[in-house]
Amino acid sequence: MKKVFLVITILFFSLDSFSQSPQLWGMTEVGGTNGRGTIFKIYGDGTGYQTAYSFDTLTGATPQGNLVFCEGKFYGVTISGGLWNRGVIFSFDPQHSVFTDLFDFDNTTGYQNLGSLIVASNNVLYGMNSAGGIFLRGSIFSFDINSLQFSMVHEFINSDGYWPTANLVEADQQTLYGLTAFGGTYGLGVLFSLNTTNNNLLNLYSFSQGTGGDPQGALIKSDNGKFYGLTSGGGHGNHGVLYSYDPDSNLYLPLHYFDSINGRLPLNSLLEADNGLFYGVAMRGGINDLGILFSFDPLTNTFSKLLDFNGFNGKYPRCNLMQASDSIVYGLSFQGGIHSGGTIFSYNPSTNIFSKIIDMGQTSYGGPIGKLLEVDSTLYNYTNDIDRKQLMYISPNPATSSLTIHLAEGSGDSEIPIFTVMGKKVYSTLLKNCSLKLNIDFDPGIYFVRVETRFGSVTQKLMID
Repeated sequence: MKKVFLVITILFFSLDSFSQSPQLWGMTEVGGTNGRGTIFKIYGDGTGYQTAYSFDTLTGATPQGNLVFCEGKFYGVTISGGLWNRGVIFSFDPQHSVFTDLFDFDNTTGYQNLGSLIVASNNVLYGMNSAGGIFLRGSIFSFDINSLQFSMVHEFINSDGYWPTANLVEADQQTLYGLTAFGGTYGLGVLFSLNTTNNNLLNLYSFSQGTGGDPQGALIKSDNGKFYGLTSGGGHGNHGVLYSYDPDSNLYLPLHYFDSINGRLPLNSLLEADNGLFYGVAMRGGINDLGILFSFDPLTNTFSKLLDFNGFNGKYPRCNLMQASDSIVYGLSFQGGIHSGGTIFSYNPSTNIFSKIIDMGQTSYGGPIGKLLEVDSTLYNYTNDIDRKQLMYISPNPATSSLTIHLAEGSGDSEIPIFTVMGKKVYSTLLKNCSLKLNIDFDPGIYFVRVETRFGSVTQKLMID
């Protein structure tokens, strides 16, 4: 019997986005009207670059990590600015171009958030500060976007690791996984889990010199149930390691050792693409020692260098890659390009074609960071006369051989198409009542379910194995 897993996470594309270039949002840590960083948007074909917001010292400056999206707004962090000049948690409403300083960090709460926030399944934001707190070793915090309540979740000490530099990963509704760059048995960082019910933190693995140390990027959870990540150091020649961690067996395995020719110093997280391969970048190494783009096959443990950065196409990439609804992989280089302000680039896994989308640093602002985020403008331009969380509800979740789609009362006649990741429509029907039961008979893979109503539209990711 096939199992259907419905990931109730809104994906941001429209019905015609399969034929149009995706709209991508990101941040720079410098530049803008005040020289303190920007939020920008651009289309995947390199057109339509626009600065949506310029950060300032008063309400938060020098953004870090990635933007995250929840209920029509972006959320993120800065490492400076705000009331105490320790950074802030902010929101940005793209529909009305409204920026809000939600919380000001200080020495007690922890500060220097070098990673990203995550939106947990309970719509609570979680993040980590690298410094500050009672023990001066950093902290884990939560922020409820509904009540605007900030809470300290955990204060790091040497034994359970310290100086976290990336974001947490949600494994289930009560368990988060994360990394620290230092601390633990060998002083080179730890891999830990956090129970959000009781805030109990468990040190699961201490990184070492031989098997990889100083992880800077975040873990990713693969469809096979394992976590995968990168260390910036350790391994052969102290150039970094690509590894897996199995939470069921508590087994850590180094899978690839970086070297100077095939890339070194990976500071990012991996991307699991829809072809089953992992993609990533290393900040240094390669022919020019300016960084590389690579892939890794977890089935065969095969590492492939795909591109040597040369300065013109970018240099020193330390971004997290993302795959948009057009199946293209997009990324950022922090420096390089014509204006030395970095580049935005794309890579097509099907054709193995790398393209520079735009040079940052002249008409655009330089120093792009984090990763890009795909957003459909129709998502935040809908008429908000109904709670969007109630627009569509799918049960059960997870499902087995069938599922039911429930719509809000008064939604009217609603078209429900289902697409493959390549944009091929495999199912479509018109829902005239408030619920529809479907029997699943699709091939295993990833699909997108789209519901159009008079209140707006919503798209959800459907995984079948």
